[in-house]
Amino acid sequence: MPLGFPINHWAEVVDHVSRALPCEACGFLSGRNGLIAGVHPVENALHSPTAYRMEPANQVRTMTAIERQGREIVAIFHSHPDGPTHPSPTDLAQATYPDVLYVICSPAGPDRAWSARAFWLRDGQALEEPIDWLTAEAAIAVRILTDLSDHPAALTDHNQA
Repeated sequence: MPLGFPINHWAEVVDHVSRALPCEACGFLSGRNGLIAGVHPVENALHSPTAYRMEPANQVRTMTAIERQGREIVAIFHSHPDGPTHPSPTDLAQATYPDVLYVICSPAGPDRAWSARAFWLRDGQALEEPIDWLTAEAAIAVRILTDLSDHPAALTDHNQA
């Protein structure tokens, strides 16, 4: 299932990764059922242009906050400031969450605009997952439909005898 990525949340990610330059940036994308509903930047404890490790206390606080919001971690994002927009050997070796997507952000093209690709990282392999870029309005509609499908009783006519 493609990752539903509202463009307003993408703008938050771009802001975070841009401010972290020349270092890699990282964080979580939360939501449900593959639809991003929140961006959660986490400090890169390594402050490195070629590697990241989430600052442990900040990581735990952020994961707890996501859970309290009734959301799931949909993806972990990080940047490759000098490319490429695919997992490095280090990314593959250090991936420890096989049930979440990894979104890699990198500047690309002649204008060096940020782009992103999503991958499942499992057993040292990367499998790309498409990203559906959504307007904020489309994301709200998808979220409502997803919530309704999670609660089928809400779809029935309660006026029937």
